[in-house]
Amino acid sequence: MRKKINKIDLKLSFIRSAVNRDLGDIKELIDLSEGMLRRQCTQLTKQLDRECQKATEEEKEFLGGWYAGDFIQLTEVFPKIQRYSLFTTVMASAEFDLYRICIEMQQILKKEKEYKKPRKSIIKNCFRYLEEECHVSLSKFRIYTDEIEMYQRLRNCIVHSEGKNTDQNPTEIEKYCKEKPTLSIDRHGYIILKENFLNIAMHIITQFFQRLIESCKTEVYRDSYRLTHPPLAG
Repeated sequence: MRKKINKIDLKLSFIRSAVNRDLGDIKELIDLSEGMLRRQCTQLTKQLDRECQKATEEEKEFLGGWYAGDFIQLTEVFPKIQRYSLFTTVMASAEFDLYRICIEMQQILKKEKEYKKPRKSIIKNCFRYLEEECHVSLSKFRIYTDEIEMYQRLRNCIVHSEGKNTDQNPTEIEKYCKEKPTLSIDRHGYIILKENFLNIAMHIITQFFQRLIESCKTEVYRDSYRLTHPPLAG
């Protein structure tokens, strides 16, 4: 029995390491890309200031208009494209890691019902499988699962509607975005991911996986105990 437990620990440790590596790589990419945009914007501001120092008022007005397009790109267009892309990458990674955990738990617990990856609602489906089939408790960190389900809905809008709020219940998305300082919806109905949104999302997803893997470990040991300590007859 001791060998089995060690083997299980090894499997769960491998999953934890893989999840941490995946999320860590994405976090570094987020920090790098956000920092690059900030530096570019700072450099452009300094360049404009230098050119305006010896310019007439008319020339300053011309220069302001000349650089306006560049500032819009650096403060609005590029961040939107970049954050949309990185957010979809974050969610794709979270989906894959959840799927991997479902498969591992199915094998470790020797569940008869095979987990099959659905075409849509992957995250919600994974939650359901872990709770109903593997008896993994998610109740203690429901705040994280609720957030991640909302992230999935935001991601769907980004992927399927280029960021427009076309959710089945758009008022819920509007309310959610109003409550979050790092989210907003513009007058055309497009979701805006502000600076620090990705860092907060990454923190929540990382915390979720840490708690999920611990909860999986608890259920595995509980299941092992039940197998070795059956209830006494009578």
